[in-house]
Amino acid sequence: MVIQKKRKELEMAIHEAFLRFMANLMRGYQSFLKPIKSAPSCVNATDTGNLFDLDGFLKSRDKSGVEFFKRFCATQSFIRFIEERSFVSDKNTYNAFFDDCIAKVDSSETGDVSLLELDGSAHLNNTSVGLDFFLQVFIAPPEPIVDPKTGLEREFKYDRFPRKLDPALFQLDHLSMNRADQQAVPLQYEYNRCAAVRTKPEVRSSMLAATNSVRTNPLHWPKTLLFYAYSLWFMQLPSLVTIAPNKKKILLLAFHILDRMEHTEVFPLDQVCYRILIELCGECGEPSLAVKVLQAMHRAGVEQNAVTYGIYHRAVLDAKWPTPARQRAIEAWAQLR
Repeated sequence: MVIQKKRKELEMAIHEAFLRFMANLMRGYQSFLKPIKSAPSCVNATDTGNLFDLDGFLKSRDKSGVEFFKRFCATQSFIRFIEERSFVSDKNTYNAFFDDCIAKVDSSETGDVSLLELDGSAHLNNTSVGLDFFLQVFIAPPEPIVDPKTGLEREFKYDRFPRKLDPALFQLDHLSMNRADQQAVPLQYEYNRCAAVRTKPEVRSSMLAATNSVRTNPLHWPKTLLFYAYSLWFMQLPSLVTIAPNKKKILLLAFHILDRMEHTEVFPLDQVCYRILIELCGECGEPSLAVKVLQAMHRAGVEQNAVTYGIYHRAVLDAKWPTPARQRAIEAWAQLR
């Protein structure tokens, strides 16, 4: 047991050292990401050169290591990392964790802050090291059972908890164990993530920011409560947009609320409000409004994390942009109003 414990501690130290090295190597790279803010005009609009300011990144590095960084940025691993960081992928959670590690390194003056947190369920022989505390599972509610005769949703009422369950109500005949019969999931939704789900770094940072804010000035506590009240409103926004006859009007209302939060100095403790609105802009075909939401994030001093950044690019790329003539007409009408 002693030997096994020392081996785990050694492996943990190796993981920690390598992660710290990469965090120092990529420090500040988020500032050189180039979000897409207009309709893609060419096929290579999503190339790495258009997504990342490589020249600016190299100029920000130490002159003695420029040659090393040139070779490093030309590797397939770096190019792949920028692509995964810019779009929705199965690596968004890991990239958000890596950004959190960079933030820890930046905020630490002595450099002795721990980047990996190992809980009892972590295993050092797989990729769950330091990420078991970070990953979470979102379980969607079950689909309603519709009566085929009436077409209405069936209701089930019980006077007491049933002692015997009816297998017919589980709809087991609709489940197919053969993967060949399953429909393929579209690529853009294969790694879909609920925009309302906060990442673990967001949970920790929001709690820390709220605590520090209240300690600095007790009058900030009402604004903290007000922010979470706004968050609850944004969480029900998708349902409101679904039933609203004028969806754009609801999106503009939500954007107005973000603007009100900015002017009343309600500091956003996480990115859920922005993320939900950006995703809805993509679903409702309003990519230009998604760009305005991103600009509002920058004005509020919020740097979009990997999850928000991927959802933003999916919104502006999947949605249909207005033609140049229509865009000019919209701008002219806005000036007249």
